[in-house]
Amino acid sequence: MTVTSVTGFQTAGNIPIATVAPSLFTLSNAGLAAAAVLRVSADGTQTVQPANVMCAAGSFVPNPINMGSATDTVYLTLFGTGLQAAGMANVKVTVGGVNAPVVYAGPQGNFAGLDQVNVQLTASGVAANPVQITFQ
Repeated sequence: MTVTSVTGFQTAGNIPIATVAPSLFTLSNAGLAAAAVLRVSADGTQTVQPANVMCAAGSFVPNPINMGSATDTVYLTLFGTGLQAAGMANVKVTVGGVNAPVVYAGPQGNFAGLDQVNVQLTASGVAANPVQITFQ
């Protein structure tokens, strides 16, 4: 790449380009995941919950995920970029050191360059890049 200033000064350098460069978005330096939760009850009722909320001090804090009853299915949606080229079959997520089912990994759909990963949660604790999610 060559960069030219308004005065005509030029500098050049190489920029490495990777096919896949996954990165999950966070809301703070503490690594809180930019995420949402969807809980689906046995009767089909869907409840959406943010993974984090803003506290009175103006910073984000974890919002403990309610896993619901044993018949509920809970999905965590993580937002990031650089995932599309991997293909869904090559995206892996572990929860508490255990592989969790990835039910979708690809474009978010509303914003160019924004990807999402939908993970079916099966246990407490999350390790990602790492980001932090709190369970209730």
